[in-house]
Amino acid sequence: MINVGCDETFDLGVGRSQAECERRGKGRVYLDFLLKIYEAIKSRGRQMQFWGDIVMEHPELVTELPQDLIALEWGYEAKHPFDDHGAKFAQAGLQFYVCPGTSSWNSIAGRTHNALGNLLNAAENGLKHGASGYLITDWGDNGHWQVLPVSYLGFAAGAAYAWALEANRALDVARAVSQHAFQDSTGSLGRAAYDLGNVYRSVGVEPHNSSEIFWAMAA
Repeated sequence: MINVGCDETFDLGVGRSQAECERRGKGRVYLDFLLKIYEAIKSRGRQMQFWGDIVMEHPELVTELPQDLIALEWGYEAKHPFDDHGAKFAQAGLQFYVCPGTSSWNSIAGRTHNALGNLLNAAENGLKHGASGYLITDWGDNGHWQVLPVSYLGFAAGAAYAWALEANRALDVARAVSQHAFQDSTGSLGRAAYDLGNVYRSVGVEPHNSSEIFWAMAA
């Protein structure tokens, strides 16, 4: 498989592509370009994965996607519309993964509450709409200030939800992280990581995909 990216096309419709997008529409220009990449991948005997955010902005085009590619439905807020988007991919007969995240980036110590909500939402709606995969993402936006252990909680919870949702829905994530990531059978380190990851909520302001504490320190 090859993940060709093709997400967050902020420059589409400006510069060299402006006239073409004005003539045919951004969605059509994007889809035609994506299909050219698809043909190049397929001709080499590989299966294409692509991030599904841009085509989902033009849902009328989803049915034109080839049936043998894989859409990667990503979103990092607890209330991301995995249900609505998953239904659209499923109705079109397409394979898709749900792709939540660890909520560690653009933070100092993570965003525990949001991470668990996002990961659970993805698992529930991935199962509901027949997703063929569950991909936990972990990014490093704006300098990658977070250290690796901040992401352990998201990795652990996501792995548990994806593997057996109903068995792990009420998982004591703090204890699991303590035992399996920090090798601390007392549960103390996991609890500290869990609680530190919720400090961002004490500010009373929760910006999109980030922590207000992070932005205050980055200023």
